[in-house]
This record gives sequence, structure tokens and C-alpha cells, in this order.
Amino acid sequence: MNLHLYCNFNFRANCPTTMLRLVTFAFLFYSSVPSSSQRCSSAICSTSLDVDVGKCGHNIPLSSINSEAPTVRLPQADESKKYILIMSDPDAPIPAWMHWFVTNIPGAELKEGKVIGTVECQYNQPTPPAGTGNHRYEFRVYEQVGDPPSYDCSNRAGFSRENFERNAGVGDVVGSFCYVTQYGS
Repeated sequence: MNLHLYCNFNFRANCPTTMLRLVTFAFLFYSSVPSSSQRCSSAICSTSLDVDVGKCGHNIPLSSINSEAPTVRLPQADESKKYILIMSDPDAPIPAWMHWFVTNIPGAELKEGKVIGTVECQYNQPTPPAGTGNHRYEFRVYEQVGDPPSYDCSNRAGFSRENFERNAGVGDVVGSFCYVTQYGS
């Protein structure tokens, strides 16, 4: 439908301006485009989780990130326990994006840098959209307590780490890592 006809029937004066304001409001309200100063918190880099993409908290050029899952190593892993690994992008234009989810990782394997377990969500390499600025990619390793949680990976969008931690019955975060990248870098 022609915008002017729509405006004549549905809005009063200044319809194009009103429409622009509505679209702008919807974009600002529903998107979470990070600022160019988006950084990893110092707390996430305070544990010793090794990920072979670079140094925790640093900007990593997107062009240098492999399409294969990175090596993740938790040197202090208890060989008698199991762990859960989650990688997510909290700066995705939708609330957050689940990039990788593995449960039942034996401590002995994780200690050696082998993420061998039940893959709930296959590794999905970072692909920040153009125009959305810096994106943090966060890795968190949890001690697995009891039966492992599951996640419907057909809906990677909208992952909430806070809800996951509250509802999944996982143990403490025992290792974390973060890097920043952006489209075109």
C-alpha cells in the first residue's frame, strides 16, 4: 500500500514523520546494538580458561577466527567431575545467540583441551551482522551437577545465560573467557 494512502486513512498530519518515529522507537527498544566501546568485563577474564583464539578480553579480528570449534582447556578441571561448556554472544541484535553448548564433558578431557561430551548445540562460528559494532563472545564452563540440562538449538536466538543458570541446576562457573570481534574486522 502506498505510504501516503496509508497515512491518509490511518494517521493525521505528518504521517511520514510519525512512521519514522515509530520505526526508530521500535529499533531502539527491541535491539541491543552494542556501542563501539563494548568490552569484556575483567571478572570474566579472572579465571583460568584457555581458549586458542587469543588473549582473554582482547579484540580478535573476525578474519582470524576459524570456522572449526576452538580448543578449550580448563587446567584446574577435576578429573572426577563432569562439566558444561556454553559459548554465547550477548550483543547479538536479538537478546543473545547460543553459539555452542556441550554437556557431560569429562574433567580429564577438559583438562587436556578436549571438548568431548554430549553436543547439545553444534559450534556456530561468530558472524556478527554488519553495522552492529563490537560483539563479545563469552565462554563459560560450569561444574555439572546431576543430570545435564538440555537446550533447544533450533532456537539459538534469545538465549539468556541468567535464566539458564537459574533454571538448569548447574554448578558454579569454574572457568570463563571472552573476546571481542566485529563484522569486517
